[in-house]
Amino acid sequence: MLELDAMLFAFLDKHAEQLTVQQIETFEKLLTSPDQVLLDILMGRATPHDKDVADVAEQVRLAAGP
Repeated sequence: MLELDAMLFAFLDKHAEQLTVQQIETFEKLLTSPDQVLLDILMGRATPHDKDVADVAEQVRLAAGP
């Protein structure tokens, strides 16, 4: 999905160099979600049960802008 690509690339462009190993692993875990679920999470329509995944999703949302 183009929307997902835009959000994820914006996040990586802004934060990739500062991510810890744990954050990278958590980001990869987030990416295992099916596209529609991932879009719902990144749009704030769904909340992951895993707090670390929810935190990374919030960082992706913020990086993507309004």
